[in-house]
Amino acid sequence: MEALTLAYKTLTDDTTRRKYDEHLAASGSFTLGRHQSELQKTAEDCMEKARECFKGQNSGGAILWLRKAAEIEPNSQKYHALLARALSAVAPLRHEAIEHFEKAVEIDPWNTTCASNSPHSMRT
Repeated sequence: MEALTLAYKTLTDDTTRRKYDEHLAASGSFTLGRHQSELQKTAEDCMEKARECFKGQNSGGAILWLRKAAEIEPNSQKYHALLARALSAVAPLRHEAIEHFEKAVEIDPWNTTCASNSPHSMRT
């Protein structure tokens, strides 16, 4: 029970969750058997890692890589929209999802494909 409580507290607090995600990324937990390079070169590299995670039904890993892609290219509507869609599937992360949807719309308010950028479309 204590382990579950600690996990819940870690994942519901934004600061501790980000530290935990960074720790997992550094350990290679989300690389599906590949060794992660210390520096991720491009947002597209992160996007490819997110696709691999979705294919492996690892939504946590996909969220981690989409966050990284949005960090690398903060003015990319595509990465914010995809991250928002992935986050919206996790109830405790829906506030963060809203922030990324709003950012995507702010970047390109006339892009009507924002809603169609679902994580499921990444699987193909």
